[in-house]
Amino acid sequence: MRLYEWLTNRGLDPELAAKMGWVEAQGKSGAVLSIPYIRDEQQRTVQYRSLTTKEFRFKVGAEIELWNVDCLKDTALDEEPLVICEGACDGLAVMQSGFQRVIAVPGWSDSNLTAESYEPFKRHEEDIKRAKRIIVCQHDDNAGSAMLRGIGNFFDESDVGYVKWPTGCGDANDVLREFDADTLTEVINRAKSIDPPGGLITGFTDLPPMPERTIYKLNWEEFDGRLAWRTREVSVGTGVPGSGKTTFATWFSHQLVKQHGIRVGLIMFETEPSELRDHLLILSGCGRGASDEKIKAGLERMDKHYRLVHRVEDSEEPHGMLWLKRVIHALAARDGCRIIIIDPWNELEHSLEAGETMTQYLSLALMRLRQWAEKYDIHICVLAHPKKMDAGQRPSGYSIADSAAWANKPGFGWSINLETDDTHGDHVALLVWKVRSRQQTGCRPGLMRMTFLENEMSYRPIK
Repeated sequence: MRLYEWLTNRGLDPELAAKMGWVEAQGKSGAVLSIPYIRDEQQRTVQYRSLTTKEFRFKVGAEIELWNVDCLKDTALDEEPLVICEGACDGLAVMQSGFQRVIAVPGWSDSNLTAESYEPFKRHEEDIKRAKRIIVCQHDDNAGSAMLRGIGNFFDESDVGYVKWPTGCGDANDVLREFDADTLTEVINRAKSIDPPGGLITGFTDLPPMPERTIYKLNWEEFDGRLAWRTREVSVGTGVPGSGKTTFATWFSHQLVKQHGIRVGLIMFETEPSELRDHLLILSGCGRGASDEKIKAGLERMDKHYRLVHRVEDSEEPHGMLWLKRVIHALAARDGCRIIIIDPWNELEHSLEAGETMTQYLSLALMRLRQWAEKYDIHICVLAHPKKMDAGQRPSGYSIADSAAWANKPGFGWSINLETDDTHGDHVALLVWKVRSRQQTGCRPGLMRMTFLENEMSYRPIK
C-alpha cells in the first residue's frame, strides 16, 4: 500500500510500474522500492529507492546496466526517437507520456562521470546508434548537464537533443506530476539539438546545458597558489631537453589521480611504455624491492586510472591533427579521461596547407585543441620544446619554437628549468608564466623552486 501511495503521489502509474517488475521491499532503514534492471529477460542488478528519503543504492557487486535496455532490441521501434533518462522514475514517466523506446542511466549522481559510466553504452552501442534521434531527458542541475554532455560526445555522430523543462520543473517526473502526460510529450518533442545545424546559436536561451568547470589541484599548499588544471582549457608546458618536463608531467598526473580519482590519457611519444610504467609504479610506492603482489595491485590501479596511446608505425594514417582528434575523442568520450597529456608536440606529423605558414598552422591547431577541450569538458596539456636558448635563460611561452601562439593561446603555461645557486644549490625551477583564470583558480604566475627526489621520482617544494 505504501508503494501505491508513493507512486500515485508522484503521478506514476502503479500498474505500469508493476508490469516493469517494481515491488515494495524492506530495507535496513525501512520500506524501499525495488527496481530490477533486466537484460535479455534476465535480472542483472537491482536498484533500491527509499520510500521515505531520497536515497538510492544498487545491489552490491552487480554490473552496471541501463534500465529497460531490452527495448533497444525491438526493431519495430526503430522509427521512434530513443529517450534516455536520468533515473528509472523519469523513464517510467516518459513511458506514460507515450514513448516506448525509453532507457535510463544508473548512478550518474555527480558531474564527474567515471569511465565505468560509459560501459553500458559500449555494450549496446550499435543498438543505440540505430536511433534516428536520441533525446536526453537530463535533470536540471550540474550532474544532468554533465550527463547530457557525456552522451552527446559518446554518440557525436548521432542527432542528440536535450529538453528544456517548464519553470519549476527539474526533470520528467516533475512535469508529469505538476502538469500531465500530454505536456511531458510536448516538452520532449520540442527537444533541441546539442549541435544545431551549422553550429549556429541564435541566442543565449538556445545554449545547451553545460556542467560547471572542474578545477583540479594538487591539494598541496605550496603548489596550489601556482598550479591548477581547469576543464575546457589547454595548458602548455616547456623546458629544454633533459630538464625533466616529462618527469614533472608524469608526477603531477599521478598526484591528480591520487587526489581526485580521475582517469588521465597519456599520449607520450618519447617515453617508452615500460619506462612510464616503472615511473608510475615508483610514485605508487612500488619501487625496487616491492613484492610481486604489491606490484600487481599497483598495475591494477594504473589500469583503472590511465589510458596509454601507442602509435602504429606502419599505419597508413598520418599521426597528425585528424588522428589526434580521433584519439582525444576515444580517450575523453569513451574512456572517461578528464586530463589528456600530449608529449611532445613536435612528434606529431604536421602537414601545412599550400601557402600556410607555421604560425598560422599553430594558431589554428591550438584553437582546435581548445575547442576539443570545451566539447569534451576536459583539460588538454601539451608539452613543447623551446627553441635554442642562451645558457641560464628560463624558457616561457615565447621561447617555444615557431610561434608566439604558444604564449597567447593557452589558458595556463609553465616551464621547468634545472638551476643552481649559492642559496638553494642544485634545484628545479618551476616558472608559471601564464594563468588566464586567476580569480577562479586562485593561482598567480611566478617562480617556485623544487627539489627532485630521484629515488621517489617526485618533487618537494623548497620553502
